[in-house]
Amino acid sequence: MDKVPSIAYSCEEVSEWLKLNGFETFSDKFIEEDVDGEALALLSENALESLVDKVGPRMKLLGVIKKMVRSDSESVESGNSGSLSRLPWDLECPNNSKDQDSPRCSSPIPRNDCSTVRKTWVTPFCLPERFPPAVQEALSKNIALPKLIRVKFIQAIYDKICLFTISPTPDQRRDVCRAIISKYPSLADVGGSYETWYRQLGDKVKNELRHERSDPVVLARKRKSIEGSDLTAKVPGSSRRGIINWEPPAVDGEDLHSNKAHVQWMQKEYRKKHPNMEVVKQKMQLTFSFRRKYINAGKCSLNEIDAKYPFLFEHDQLQDEYERLVSGSSVKDLVVTNLRELAPKILKAASKKKLPQLEELVQACVQNEDELDEENRLTDDEKVVVALCTLPHLLERKTKSNPHPENFLYQTAENPEVLLKKAASPISPFIIFVEDSDGHIMNKMFVAGEKQVCLETDNIFSAVSSLLFLYYVCNLEYPKQCFNTFLFLQRTVLNIFDRVRVPTKVLLFLNELEQ
Repeated sequence: MDKVPSIAYSCEEVSEWLKLNGFETFSDKFIEEDVDGEALALLSENALESLVDKVGPRMKLLGVIKKMVRSDSESVESGNSGSLSRLPWDLECPNNSKDQDSPRCSSPIPRNDCSTVRKTWVTPFCLPERFPPAVQEALSKNIALPKLIRVKFIQAIYDKICLFTISPTPDQRRDVCRAIISKYPSLADVGGSYETWYRQLGDKVKNELRHERSDPVVLARKRKSIEGSDLTAKVPGSSRRGIINWEPPAVDGEDLHSNKAHVQWMQKEYRKKHPNMEVVKQKMQLTFSFRRKYINAGKCSLNEIDAKYPFLFEHDQLQDEYERLVSGSSVKDLVVTNLRELAPKILKAASKKKLPQLEELVQACVQNEDELDEENRLTDDEKVVVALCTLPHLLERKTKSNPHPENFLYQTAENPEVLLKKAASPISPFIIFVEDSDGHIMNKMFVAGEKQVCLETDNIFSAVSSLLFLYYVCNLEYPKQCFNTFLFLQRTVLNIFDRVRVPTKVLLFLNELEQ
């Protein structure tokens, strides 16, 4: 192998070095991501995984990077004007001086022998001037970043943080989050906060430090015995945004008395023919903290929640509540996009299974439309309905005690009220497709639960999202009879990956859809 690359290399020189040392397959990827010598020195194993997809070459290259970092660190310690002392980020913070007007700085992080020379943390934090092209393009559009772009965005920011510390404190993470929403306001959570970024940056730091064995600051924070000294037991973490039992603090100035007044006003407004929805939305935001405490107590039914917060069981308000609870970003387009993308894959899998109950409808969905009569052609929305109906047949196992698992996800009826009076009607929420006298599904759907209609929708996307939102917002458990189906929808439609163990059948089905 040729000489160890230098931190002063340009992107082209890094690419050329890769070609000369057996990594030519990956050199183009490094060019696309603007990886120069400085970025190469900061690459972690997780970041390198997205550039080098094979384990062998990746581990070899990681070893070279460690030698490179060690070499540059030694050159700095020996008094050489090394490249680490000339990083472009030194020029980003003009306030990095030691006069009286300079911003507050935290104490420098101790440097271990195998790390680079750390710089002193400066507040306010300066974000990187350059991001990977895909990230830069998304940022220029002033929109919420897609999931893969967010990963690259956080990686670039963490690489910058590593110039100062590999284990930022909570205050330093908040400093970074404030810098993000200050420079890119479109990335802020609802209300201008940054809790989502704070959590994701914390997860990034934990993942990067999971296997760290040399940095003394990291070791001091790990809950294990160090040199025979037992540290204190790990304190259970408090609930946080994105967790179903999250209980946020009340809005400044709000208390139990004001919450009671807001609730009474909404109950009265709900009885009006044309309620003031702008004010309703404001009061739903103000009462959010108290509503979460009420629901998380676990002593209230859907009927009781509906009676106290009647506006909650309307699709738009339910969606707003879910966004406040989970992400703070709009999920409407996410649900539509994911369902439209999933439907053809589900139907393809269903066509191979030969489902007797739905075989004719499935074939009408997967056949070439030119081969079908005009009256037998299905719209894209109708295909989504068929795909949804096939899921329980593909994911659930019929038993004597559970002969119709699909009934816990959806049922069809001419009159929903009659259906809900039947003893076999599920208590847990499910979708009701309204059909006419000829058995054709109409553009009218209900989400029902606990023997009552919770809300009405006019399309399949609103019906599915409202059903999933209802379970999440009201802290309900998925029915055992249809658990696989609900968990599959949660992961693929809402992109929620919680710590619930995913059944093997769901994992196999997910793999089948990807093939």
